[in-house]
Amino acid sequence: MRLAILLAAVLLPAVLYSIFTAYTGYRESQARTQETLVRLGELAAGRAQLLIDSTHRLLTAFAATDFASAAGNAQPQCTARLVDLTDVFNEYTAFAIVDANGRVLCTSVPSAVGLSVSDRAWFQQARMTREIAVSQLILSKLNNAPVVVVAVPLGAKGQPFRGEISVGINALWLVGLSDATGTPAEGVTFLVDRAGMVVTRSGKLIDAVKVQDPGATNLEMAALPDNKVLHAAFNQDLRQFSGNGRDGIARLYSVTNLAHSDLFVVIGVPESGSTGWARRDFMRRLLASMAILLCALIGVAIGGDLLVARGLRALSATAQALQRGDYSARPSLRGGSREVRQLADTLTNMAERVQRHEQDMSRSVQQKEAMLKEIHHRIKNNLQVVTSLMSIQANRLGDEASKRALAELQRRVRALGLLHRHLYEGDDLRYLDFGQFTVELCQMVRESSGPAARGVTIEVDIPPIPITADRAVPLGLLITEALGNSLKHGFPHNQAGIIRISLSVTPEGLATISISDNGIGPPPPSADNPAESEMSAGTGMILMQAFAQQLGSALTVEGPPGTTVRFSFDLTEPGIIAPA
Repeated sequence: MRLAILLAAVLLPAVLYSIFTAYTGYRESQARTQETLVRLGELAAGRAQLLIDSTHRLLTAFAATDFASAAGNAQPQCTARLVDLTDVFNEYTAFAIVDANGRVLCTSVPSAVGLSVSDRAWFQQARMTREIAVSQLILSKLNNAPVVVVAVPLGAKGQPFRGEISVGINALWLVGLSDATGTPAEGVTFLVDRAGMVVTRSGKLIDAVKVQDPGATNLEMAALPDNKVLHAAFNQDLRQFSGNGRDGIARLYSVTNLAHSDLFVVIGVPESGSTGWARRDFMRRLLASMAILLCALIGVAIGGDLLVARGLRALSATAQALQRGDYSARPSLRGGSREVRQLADTLTNMAERVQRHEQDMSRSVQQKEAMLKEIHHRIKNNLQVVTSLMSIQANRLGDEASKRALAELQRRVRALGLLHRHLYEGDDLRYLDFGQFTVELCQMVRESSGPAARGVTIEVDIPPIPITADRAVPLGLLITEALGNSLKHGFPHNQAGIIRISLSVTPEGLATISISDNGIGPPPPSADNPAESEMSAGTGMILMQAFAQQLGSALTVEGPPGTTVRFSFDLTEPGIIAPA
């Protein structure tokens, strides 16, 4: 180890110098690329600026003529002339002359005469400054096309404001002029205003602030930087910066502002293409230096520490495997000192003793689980025999009341048998799935209620809560009694209806089960005791009260309309695992 440290100290200065020279070359290449990109941006903006400046001169000439001054008096002739101008200059979408109040007097779009543009920022700017006004990227009121409006006040300077003459420059022309600048094939060009509006090559005007996922709207937006980065560049007058596009690709960007406007030409070039060769050269030189140092250290390590520590690593790996419970792990040693071999033999003997003890315990647990499953299975079979005997006895009875009482008792026994079946069929004998148990319990009660329950739908909304048998017994029997009462009393004359069973849990772990139906509601109080209804005095209600007390809860019955039986219990008590 000391030899490896000494060798690393000797080679480190040479490695650091190689890395420094490679990084310096990379930075110089990146600076040249950024300078070239700024010049491309200036060239792109110059072409678009030339169109805006020529438009300014054209409008200034028109504003000083009688043609513009007489627009309101000779509206048909004015419209015809403006239409001819639009046909001649394809880069313009529409000309318009507006009065001092912003009302369109004459335009190349006849249907737009009379429209008001007083709310437009470009109109207000030209009226206040009496100078040229260039709008941001907007949709024209005249023809609903994406344009940049250039407006010039009518008349000479110093005269009262009489209105403006304006023209909408087709935004696609500006994008085309900005794009035809010799930009690399992998580069992208955007025309963006300070508000974040962007014109795509397909002619769409998109608000970049509202578009977070470019793939959902337009793939042309994918190369545009994030809105916060772009606005920071506008506000800080940055000429160039680096960042990621919305597609996650790292790019170098240049930003050039068009004069007299809030328009910017943004050009982006992927860093992988512009400075990729320099980065690759830097990485090659870095990796070569690191490889030399690494090979030297590996040679020293193989000749020294690795050969000495091989036996200790094998022992450490075996100890970790034993700690994880893999008692079949044994140390594999090749050579080594006598002390290491003795330690390996001791570790092997200890692992064999622990493994034998673990196997004995596993067999004991499996035998006990098999016995418990057999006990639950036999209890379920015995309960089936009991229900069969009840059926035979019920067939021999002539009293209908006795038959009904015996059928209700048989239903309770079947509920207990269903519970024991879930216990011995489950993966863990300590718990059963209360949600699945409740679903099958409701199906059993419905089938045992005869034709009267055919029109009743039972909806169960209980999550799969693991619960022990000592808590499942009172819960299952209570639900059985409540459901049987609803089917027996709530829907007379084969009436259709719905019974809903749900479970809700508070953050404190208090669970509430509700069994509600849309039937006729609880029976009215009896004549002997007006405060006590037939349901509250019945055997089923007595049993439900007893089961609720066993759960440490109080039972409530509400209705009409319908009947709702509700009780609560604490999920945090032993025997119940609260749902996650």
